[in-house]
Amino acid sequence: MAFVPSNARAEFVEAFRVAAALAHAMATALPKDKEWQSKVAYSDTLAAAEAKAEVDGAAALELWGIKEFDLAVSAYKKALEKDAKYAPAYSGLGDAYRLTGERDKAAEAYRKALELGKNYALVHYKIGLLWEETKPAEAIKAFEKYLASDKNPDFQTEAKAKIEKLKNVTASQSQGKQ
Repeated sequence: MAFVPSNARAEFVEAFRVAAALAHAMATALPKDKEWQSKVAYSDTLAAAEAKAEVDGAAALELWGIKEFDLAVSAYKKALEKDAKYAPAYSGLGDAYRLTGERDKAAEAYRKALELGKNYALVHYKIGLLWEETKPAEAIKAFEKYLASDKNPDFQTEAKAKIEKLKNVTASQSQGKQ
């Protein structure tokens, strides 16, 4: 197991250990000739915890939360090595790239997240954030796509405010050029 400094990873693995211990406790109630089943179940459960892309995704999210974006990028990439179709890892990778100023890489990660998670509305909001300073027209389109979906309403107020602000900025810029 590669070390990723994160409480989230440890907590996730610990949850699997508890589940395995429960499986072990239940299996000990079996007759002695069935004891091997509990050992196999315990071992398999721990191996499953290590193999899950979600473990590295949780670690990356924890790292992202403490602004360790470079480490978060590494953890998201590790998650994607385990499951190349794990859309939340691409979304998080896009966030980490966006916050380190790597816009093209962020855009590509978000595109992949949308490709894999067709109804992943929040990614449209994130694309809006990505382009709001450099490509306001693209940002407006992304925020509007986010609003068109009712899949994730958490940032509707913010998206509406950002669209209004971007429209005002682009209108001012157009008038200034005339």
